[in-house]
Amino acid sequence: MNSSADALSPVATAVAARPAQEQRLTAVRIPLRDRAWMPFHTVRAIGPVRTPSTARVRELLIKLWQTAPRHPLVCRMDERTAVRRPVPADQLDGYLGAVIVPAPAGADAVELARLLQARPLDGLPFMIAISDRAAAMRSAHVIGDTATANPWFFGLLRAGDPDRALDLITSGRTTRFPLAAALINQFGRNPRRAIRAFRRALPLGPATGAAETPVAATVGTPELITRTATPDVEAALRTWRADHAPKASVAALWMAASVRALRLHGIDTGDGVFTMMNCRRYLPEGAAVQGNFAVGPYLLPDDLADPNALGAELAGAAADGVPLVLLTAIAARSVLRRGRPAQMPTMASPGSAPKINLSYFGGISADDVDFVEPGDLDGQRHGQYVVAAEPAGPNAVTYVFARSPYGMHLSATAHREYTDVVALDGALQSVATDPVGLLDGMV
Repeated sequence: MNSSADALSPVATAVAARPAQEQRLTAVRIPLRDRAWMPFHTVRAIGPVRTPSTARVRELLIKLWQTAPRHPLVCRMDERTAVRRPVPADQLDGYLGAVIVPAPAGADAVELARLLQARPLDGLPFMIAISDRAAAMRSAHVIGDTATANPWFFGLLRAGDPDRALDLITSGRTTRFPLAAALINQFGRNPRRAIRAFRRALPLGPATGAAETPVAATVGTPELITRTATPDVEAALRTWRADHAPKASVAALWMAASVRALRLHGIDTGDGVFTMMNCRRYLPEGAAVQGNFAVGPYLLPDDLADPNALGAELAGAAADGVPLVLLTAIAARSVLRRGRPAQMPTMASPGSAPKINLSYFGGISADDVDFVEPGDLDGQRHGQYVVAAEPAGPNAVTYVFARSPYGMHLSATAHREYTDVVALDGALQSVATDPVGLLDGMV
């Protein structure tokens, strides 16, 4: 790995090249809509991929600092005042040394993800760790959801081609007043739809039993569990769908199979589930958003483990605009709280049903990153795309699905103090191995 001294010359050159007035940039206020996400972070990792050297990544970040000094990746986060502060010239070298984390040679995606899970951001917007076969990025959720953070991560992995990399990192834009534009586009011609969406958005979460007395919880780093379902397994699932659940989305099938597996392994899922949905679908044509524009409504289908029922609930919530109603409520709460971020939950009831959060990220294509055939790397049997999201409380389980050319990647995070992680591991293994068998048990 390169030491900080390796970049001193490029840093000095960049500082000299930036005009003095640009070196005195003022802080950038974090949008009210994003401040609710301050307590959260996400680690994403991928491999096997062709990775740039850390020196190349440093050079790319220096160029980003020089050309776009207010970009979130080159600003420190001040949560107390809810601002991003551009890195001053005399702190740039130290900043680069902090965000680029030394990684063991040969480390795979899971190892790198766990490495970054254990390192607090402490005001940094992100960290990146790169081995010779994999890379991981830990990012503050306040700087962006998956639709924002993934292009930045993949852009950093293109550091060997800085022009293309900078285009990925800086090409995003945000339409003025995107939430208002989405509300008008979704509800403007049919105000009754807003009423229906509001009613459908309730309840906001599972009911809490009166006998469940919250107790203080001291929890450590969430446990990360990951499995990959091969393309053959997913092909079999699609065939099953054609015969048994043709109206259900592929996402609904994976989610229902996962709920079934959790229950079979003794994990209480309750009757409902939180599911992240991207509100960009409600924007008018040509509009765009950087930052956060996704939210997780609580869904209560007739049968959470039935892909037809879950699929119908997912489709209905999306069509009515339930996620947009919730995003509006989050923004309004931020205004009422004068932008103060909510605190990460630290109380829970041991033995109560965990809050299950299911997120379907979609696909990672070969155009996003430069994949390497697993056979080209000793000991790497298949590709990995790992997502370690911060669970929304000690007794929560966050479950992520993402597809790559290697298959469907399943990641789950939970605190072992509240969740049986051995059972959770078994549940993921069941889903990755035979989701059809899980669903056949309900037919």
